Amino acid sequence: MAATFLIFCRITVATPIANLANLSVAIRRLEPNNFEWAIMKLKFLALAAVAASLSACATTGGMGDPIASAWVGKSAGKFFAAYGPPLADDGTGSVFTWKGGYKRVRGEYKSCSATIAVNGDYNIRSITVTGDRQGEFSPSYCRELLAPGSVKPTPAPAPAKAAAKTAKTQKKS
Repeated sequence: MAATFLIFCRITVATPIANLANLSVAIRRLEPNNFEWAIMKLKFLALAAVAASLSACATTGGMGDPIASAWVGKSAGKFFAAYGPPLADDGTGSVFTWKGGYKRVRGEYKSCSATIAVNGDYNIRSITVTGDRQGEFSPSYCRELLAPGSVKPTPAPAPAKAAAKTAKTQKKS
């Protein structure tokens, strides 16, 4: 902070900043020989990079998330009636931990976990998947369960044993 103040003082004392051209001349005059200025620029660039990377983490409220698109704004009561009650809440009744959709698919047990936040009217404000498995038709079992219209069913590939058995049967014929 002190270094930034000193640089600002040097710029303002050395060159009256009446316009942008004078400011750029002052900055160019300080830049090559001033280690503090270079460090400040690096810190600023690092801060900008962190801000840009964090902005990529922000969600758009369901624009690209079919589960959020299907459930945000709808009654949490309807969700829990359709998929089972929550496991727990945060004590205020506004954030719930839910797990459900238990199903056995080709010998593997499937389930889905989510955190569901509701508003004062008990409508879903956000739904965040916290535990997911490979689905039957897509990489997400939760998506298949909670937003079935967003997944196009495709036939499952034949298991290797069944394909080998079919090949043996065809050889004998």
